[in-house]
Amino acid sequence: QRRRSVDNATAFRFEVGDVVKHTQYGFRGVIIARDRRPTIDVTGWDGLRHLDHPEDHPFYQIVPDQNDCIKAFGGSRDIRYVSDMNLEDRIPPSSDEASLDLDLPHGWTSASGVYKPPADTKFKYAVGGESEETTERILSQILVSNADLMQCGLDGVANSRRALLQKTQFPRKIGQFEMPLHS
Repeated sequence: QRRRSVDNATAFRFEVGDVVKHTQYGFRGVIIARDRRPTIDVTGWDGLRHLDHPEDHPFYQIVPDQNDCIKAFGGSRDIRYVSDMNLEDRIPPSSDEASLDLDLPHGWTSASGVYKPPADTKFKYAVGGESEETTERILSQILVSNADLMQCGLDGVANSRRALLQKTQFPRKIGQFEMPLHS
């Protein structure tokens, strides 16, 4: 999915971690995931009737501000799945509007209107601006390190096996019987 996120990066107006506002319902929220195209059928949704081919637009999973949901819907709401076309421009972290009442998923952190995803989410959605070259270099280093560790493990197993066999070898002759040595 990371490769797809990198390849489709220009298709998205917003990043994971951005604070946005819904144009029709007025609630603010933090983007926690995104899809190039909706992963479910959205063609009959009321909030999308004004759009031609809503299935052709990016969609975002948004954790909404609970106070805004009470105003907009009369009660709290869980994650919202929202079309790119129903979102206003991102709200800058310095704005008073960026301070939200949220129930963020595990691993997310927030401070002063900045919402940071956990490492696995950053990697999955290519958040943070690191280049693919950097990622490829790091992954290559990890693969080499893993191969080195595996070789050390194999060498250790072979050495342990030899030592164990040497300790458990019986004398070649027990009385009149010749015993083969194991190697």
